[in-house]
Amino acid sequence: MPAYPATGIEALARAGDSKTVEFKLENENQPDIAELLAAFANASGGVTLFGITDDGIVVGVSRSNQLTGRIRAAARSCRPSLDEALSVYTVSVNGKQVVVAALPRLDGARRQGEVHSVRDA
Repeated sequence: MPAYPATGIEALARAGDSKTVEFKLENENQPDIAELLAAFANASGGVTLFGITDDGIVVGVSRSNQLTGRIRAAARSCRPSLDEALSVYTVSVNGKQVVVAALPRLDGARRQGEVHSVRDA
């Protein structure tokens, strides 16, 4: 998936959550991140934007390195692992850091723990 510039992140925030876009805050726990990644992998792929509220307001994250590590660990906990397919990077949007976790469409089912997650619209 191509990297999103700040203007692309702002456009996604204005458009709201969708089948392929999810907004999360920095405090999201690793099992929930893994479940979301598995659901995206079992659908059409998708992008999770950390540091954006459900209302599309960019609030940013304060510890992007810790969050990136938690996202990577969540991807590795999926079976098979999603770590190699996952793109994780930080973008500055109006002076606030947004962490982007993007997964392309993948072939084959993925699961998180014992759960086979599927993304609904």
